[in-house]
Amino acid sequence: MENCVIKSGARMVWLDIFNSNLSDRPKPVVCNGRKEGSWQLSLNSIPFDECCKTIADTAFNSGHVNNYDDPFFVCLNLNTNNNLYSLKKIKDSILKYL
Repeated sequence: MENCVIKSGARMVWLDIFNSNLSDRPKPVVCNGRKEGSWQLSLNSIPFDECCKTIADTAFNSGHVNNYDDPFFVCLNLNTNNNLYSLKKIKDSILKYL
């Protein structure tokens, strides 16, 4: 995940989260798309776990931003079609890094 937005002082990010594939055990990924049919419209996607790690490493580190002690909001637009495996992975990443 590109962290230049966080380094410039943003304290809120909006993440569109989709399933990596249509299987029973998909991984959550961040990309652009449409909820109807879980269509991913971007050529690239980033694992949600990697996004959480980048946010944790950048947003709360005094070496990267001046406002590291301000609250940071992560807005999750979940397009996972209520897939419990994917939702559990999202929960695990949030608890692990944030």
